[in-house]
Amino acid sequence: MRRSQLRRSTPEKIQAWRRRSKRLTVTQARRPSLIAFHDAVKAQAGGWCEANIDGVCVDGRHPGAHAHHRRLRSQGGSDDPSNGTWLCAVAHRWVHDHPVLAHARGLIVWRGDVDAG
Repeated sequence: MRRSQLRRSTPEKIQAWRRRSKRLTVTQARRPSLIAFHDAVKAQAGGWCEANIDGVCVDGRHPGAHAHHRRLRSQGGSDDPSNGTWLCAVAHRWVHDHPVLAHARGLIVWRGDVDAG
């Protein structure tokens, strides 16, 4: 929420927003393995986007910004670095918006697949 939105909001909305923000921070603090996963995946990729999707990523080698779980955590994926790939923000959005195409490129591993942790 932006400051300008806070000024226009009611005190009840502001308190609700603050409660949600604290909840997110506490949840993130409980997952130190996620921070280690992020750092390890970035180091494996050397900081560069590993997707290189034509028409999505910029041409050539470019920096990434997101650690992506190839087998999604909701599908039983782990925070093991072998389950990760380093993507730019645009490629990461594309992967989640186009799961079938991402699976064909090896950027998503489904529950029945043998690959990834």
